[in-house]
Amino acid sequence: MTCLIANAELPSDEQVIAAAREVLEASTGWKKGKAYQKNTVRTYSRPKGPDDGAPWHCRVSEHAEAEATFDEFWSKIGTNHSENEKEYARPSLSEEVVTTMTSMAGTSML
Repeated sequence: MTCLIANAELPSDEQVIAAAREVLEASTGWKKGKAYQKNTVRTYSRPKGPDDGAPWHCRVSEHAEAEATFDEFWSKIGTNHSENEKEYARPSLSEEVVTTMTSMAGTSML
């Protein structure tokens, strides 16, 4: 695979993390969507902004420490995300969820 962007043009890790934190903080005011997995997963969205290529979507989930390690979560949401999504995104009728772990799935790039 050929890289079309020189490394010098990429933002630093600190810049990417800062931008991600801004999106995470802003997402608390987004429109509520559906609940999944017996209300342990809640979706949120916001319309396309003037500098966005597309609308943003957010999935927030709550998990006990004993449920899985970070690496186990990452293997599902950070690797092969699309293939694994159907396994953790099933509808539920519940409305509210307390958030402790957030998985962002935006269609725009940071």
